Amino acid sequence: MVVTSHGRLERTGKLTGLWFPEAARTFASCRGLGVEPRVVSIQGGRVPLDPACSISMDGRAGSHPYADLSLLLEHTESVADVSAADCDLLYLASGHGAMVDFVADDHIARLIREVTQAGRPVAAVGHGVAGLLATRNGERPVVASRKITSFSTSEERLVHMADNLPYSLPDALARAGARYRPAPVPFLPYVVRDGMIVTGANPSSASRVLRTAWQLVPTS
Repeated sequence: MVVTSHGRLERTGKLTGLWFPEAARTFASCRGLGVEPRVVSIQGGRVPLDPACSISMDGRAGSHPYADLSLLLEHTESVADVSAADCDLLYLASGHGAMVDFVADDHIARLIREVTQAGRPVAAVGHGVAGLLATRNGERPVVASRKITSFSTSEERLVHMADNLPYSLPDALARAGARYRPAPVPFLPYVVRDGMIVTGANPSSASRVLRTAWQLVPTS
């Protein structure tokens, strides 16, 4: 699981970071599959959490696996230290910070490219889909001609974030040639698979994205 290291949106100074509840659900789902996920961030070290996460924690911050993930996020490895050989499945977690550092990091682009070329699945949820923008297969963006979803413009407006963002993720995906598909109903689970790339529109999609992508992991 790759998470953001970016904690502030420069356009307005609004604090941001990883959307913890989505990452925690994914972490728990991995354990439910009998897998202990490796969590890395763009820069390594402590991961900033979006302050708005406290609204959505449902009182579970002190329970497992939430507490386990919280501890891991205090001291993460850098994505620069990960190779495709380390990944059965690559998961790009959500959070507005990913719109900044996922698209600017050469190591995440390398890793996505190597994992897809190795025939293994790449999964991304919400703003984590921004990581796909930095990746090219030859001269073509990896999203070109693929069906892709992400956190939508309408969802950004509903959470009052549209004016804080450095760009529109749906528009950027469309410019890169993606066949963009927004969630039909804001905030409800919506998953799109195109080949070995599985994307989810929003945090509520996380568990379904992981289960869908896990079915694509080669068995040998």
